[in-house]
Amino acid sequence: QRLCDEKYTYGKGMWAATIRFHEGMFYVVFVCNDTGKTYLYRAESIDGPWAKSEIEGFYHDCSLLFDDGKAYLVYGNTEVYLTELNEDLTGPKEGGLHRLIVNDEGNPNLGLEGSHLYKINGLYYLFMDSLFLFVKL
Repeated sequence: QRLCDEKYTYGKGMWAATIRFHEGMFYVVFVCNDTGKTYLYRAESIDGPWAKSEIEGFYHDCSLLFDDGKAYLVYGNTEVYLTELNEDLTGPKEGGLHRLIVNDEGNPNLGLEGSHLYKINGLYYLFMDSLFLFVKL
């Protein structure tokens, strides 16, 4: 991109990708600010080939978590949500979990970004750019 005439591309493209390995499959999930979509790539080998799909909705700086036969996204900025995905990982599960877990509205800074959720030894840990939380699903 040529960035001429005071143009810039900050905030465009893909941000904060997450990679996960679950039941023999690699997953990479991210949003693209240019298209306003959430993309999910899957492959049986880290070398590919990778299959591309979309998750209905836009989930800012999302992280994917597999837990007890379910899949979740944690995402957001000034409001960080946890949302359960449907079985084929194409969108939110109808009637599934959708919970606000952090509210940082009114903060004059950028908010919270780069959420990553992990389950380690039965405990849930949520890491963000400037905050760390224990989360109960």
